[in-house]
Parts: sequence; structure tokens; C-alpha cells
Amino acid sequence: MVILPQGRSKQGALPFTPLPVHRERVGVRVITKTAGTGIHATIAYPTSVRERLFLLSPARCSGERANLIYSERAKFPLALRLRSGEANLAETFTFLSGLYFRGKLAYARRFASPDCVWIMTTNQGLLPPHTPLSLKQLRRMAAVPIALDEPRYTRPLKRCARQLGQEASDAEIILLGSVASGKYVDLLLSIFGERLKFPPRSSAAVI
Repeated sequence: MVILPQGRSKQGALPFTPLPVHRERVGVRVITKTAGTGIHATIAYPTSVRERLFLLSPARCSGERANLIYSERAKFPLALRLRSGEANLAETFTFLSGLYFRGKLAYARRFASPDCVWIMTTNQGLLPPHTPLSLKQLRRMAAVPIALDEPRYTRPLKRCARQLGQEASDAEIILLGSVASGKYVDLLLSIFGERLKFPPRSSAAVI
């Protein structure tokens, strides 16, 4: 059972299995802190794990592509659906970020069930890809910067991450997003610890 950001529970997650000591180490790297260098990655992808939760970094909600959506002259389908509140988070972020977000979403769906894929947002923590989204809500997201000193970003994300971590206590948490800065890694690492992982460079290059 996985807790949704609003506090409701949703059935359908796979049963959890404790990780064995002799687990095989291939595929995804564990993110750990090291003195002086900040982040150190070591290979650790247990093939025996029954469930993996994927957290996708958000798309930029401002900029050239976003301005196409915000324009009152926009007549393309997604812009019209956003105005009527009939669009969803995944399709909107895919448009805003193009192939980059589409690749992350396809990767997550390839290796996890739909209930195990979550999208990070600037002001609402973690949301499922199918979450309805309106133009007004998108503008609110665009108004919040992704920064560790921005409580409108960090507080809901921490709250959702803690709920997810408590309910899926034996699941792997895989971050699909940049690890070059601490705006995602530092925040999530403080909650998930060694459970936080990310794809190897060979896979990250295409997501």
C-alpha cells in the first residue's frame, strides 16, 4: 500500500521483500555521502527486490515552451485542455521538457508499475503522472523556484517523501533526474539514505 500526497492510501503495490545480504550488485548505483567530495556512487542494484519506486525530477514550468502554453492565442490541444483543467501532469511536463522528460517517464514505466511512478513538483511534493492539471495550477508551479532554501518547494516534497518511505519501507527509491546539484539529491538523501539510487551513466544518458 502506498500513501498518496493527499494522505489517501492506494492499493495495488507489490508485496515487499527484505533485501538479502548476498544481493547481486549490477545496474543502479547507490548514492552515499563522502567527506570532502559530497556524493559518491557505488554499484548496487539488487535483482531480488520486488518493488522499485521511481521519482522523476520536474520539468521547467517557465521559458520558451511554457510561454507557448501561457499565450492566450494558443489553440493547440494541450493548451486548450489546460485551460479547461482536463490535462494531466505527465503530458504537460512532457511538452515542457520534450524528449528529456518523455525518456524518464518511459524508463520508469518500463521497470515499475504505474502506482510506483511519482513526479516531483515545485509546490505539491510528489504526484502521480495522471494527476489532473490546470493552467492556473501550472502557473503556481512556475512561481516557485527549485531551491533548498525555498520552503514552498522543500516542505511538501519532504512530507510526501517521508510518507512514501514509511509505507514502502523495503522498496528501492530510484531518482531519475540530475545529480549534479543538491536540489534533488540532498533533500531526498536526507530522507531515504542508502535506499536512494539512480541509473548508471549508460542509462542516464538517454533519460
